[in-house]
Amino acid sequence: MDKKTDKTGLTAVREKIDALDAEMRSLLLARARLVEDVARSKAGEPDAIPLRPGREMQQMQALVDWHHAAQLPFPLLSLLAVWREIIGAALVQQGGLVVHICDETAALARNHFGVALNYHIHATTEALIAACDADPRSVGIIPLDISFTPKGSARIFARLPLLDAPEAVCYGAVPFETTDTMVTLIRASADGAQNIGTVLAQNGDAALVEIAASLRADEIADSYGDKAVWLGNYDLLQLPEGRVR
Repeated sequence: MDKKTDKTGLTAVREKIDALDAEMRSLLLARARLVEDVARSKAGEPDAIPLRPGREMQQMQALVDWHHAAQLPFPLLSLLAVWREIIGAALVQQGGLVVHICDETAALARNHFGVALNYHIHATTEALIAACDADPRSVGIIPLDISFTPKGSARIFARLPLLDAPEAVCYGAVPFETTDTMVTLIRASADGAQNIGTVLAQNGDAALVEIAASLRADEIADSYGDKAVWLGNYDLLQLPEGRVR
């Protein structure tokens, strides 16, 4: 039988794949149309940043849970990467986002926010943070080994990468949507930091410490006084084996 007409072999499988690809393209278009509706609803808020880290983490957790339940035959990292690109494209549709980076955090930022956003690279992390503080519609991706104090409504709202050991944190004046599962990031004295929480990094006498509770800045001040500085709150992905580290 001619292989081109063999509908029980590889040709038939490829035709099914092509049909599914067409369905996915249609679904992506439908999603993009809905994002346009979201963008139009926010047209009266030109200064509002389109990023919603809390909602994004809910989407990422749903993917993790689905990947495990369905026993998908391809890597979780690939699944998350596809959705990160979709989310990044949606941010562009809603007016875009400036992401301040340095050489050390460039790859992490693009992997997380996608290829379509506006990236500004800085020679130093100090310049990166200053640029982010000056523009409330931007965010910065900061290496763990830098000490700084949030200004205004800016805070740490995520750590990267979402999977594997942390290498950087996301900083900016994004909407704060607290959940019971959030952790808190503080800067404290390196001496005894391990008794407070999980030490993510150390910079001289200071350490970045992650506390497994959702605490506000005033609660950190009440508990530790001037010995600790609140940096922000964020969610972590939960894998079946436990919390991602």
